[in-house]
Amino acid sequence: MKKPFLLLLLCILLLPWAKSMRAQEAQWQTTQLDMHTGLSDNCVNDVLVDSRGCIWIGTNAGLDFYDGANIVKVSFPDIGNGFQPVVFSLTEDPSGTVWAGTSEGLYHSDHTLLAMRPFSSPELAGISKRQMCRGKGNYLWIAPKGHGVVRLS
Repeated sequence: MKKPFLLLLLCILLLPWAKSMRAQEAQWQTTQLDMHTGLSDNCVNDVLVDSRGCIWIGTNAGLDFYDGANIVKVSFPDIGNGFQPVVFSLTEDPSGTVWAGTSEGLYHSDHTLLAMRPFSSPELAGISKRQMCRGKGNYLWIAPKGHGVVRLS
């Protein structure tokens, strides 16, 4: 006889908590960005929210920029085959420059245009840049495929 009473009491006590959790879930709104809404490709490899609150989306078909209303394809210099590089990783440095590790090398943003420029370095030449991040001291750490880790100052 005590078990049903305790179970009923527990349900009564938890009911307000369950209602508040349902209300919190209902507050979430979703927005889907995909090829139907203008994204270059549905295979997304990395997403970066920059210091201005804009979103950079690295895909298998290049890089997209989303300002909350519009998706714009970010241009790369012609890499010879007419295709955009695969963008594996994105990071932002303290000056607001966005860096993209791609299948064709390392690129950084041009602040005046939505365009990327190649970054050339003998240690990084011709190597796919799979991962990178900004570390302590604001160094850029890059992991070129099969070549360990390189710190860029």
